[in-house]
Amino acid sequence: MASDQIRQMVNFILQEAHEKANEIRVKTEHDFNLEKQTLVHEAKLSIQDEFSKKEKDREVQERIARSTEIGECRVKKMKVRDDLLKTLISEAGAKCAMVARGQNYPHLLQKLIVQSLIKIEENAVT
Repeated sequence: MASDQIRQMVNFILQEAHEKANEIRVKTEHDFNLEKQTLVHEAKLSIQDEFSKKEKDREVQERIARSTEIGECRVKKMKVRDDLLKTLISEAGAKCAMVARGQNYPHLLQKLIVQSLIKIEENAVT
């Protein structure tokens, strides 16, 4: 009889130990899953932030490249314009020199001076 009571007490203690061990295992799994979810969520946020930063950097690089290209096109256009103006000036100078060496140059000067004096006397210049 005493051994039956001892056996019942041992079984009761073992039952309580198994239940306590099961509770600890369930709580540990629950805590593990919560921690895992937290880490996964933080990793997702980190990846999203990194993606946003890289996207912004890419957009900035595109704008810089576009601006650089526009600037280079403007410089090229200005160089072409400058070359054309230089050509125009040299051709005009050559033609003026040719006109100045012509026989009609004194007569042309006289007509131009008369025409300019007439323009000065006009009230409305067009």
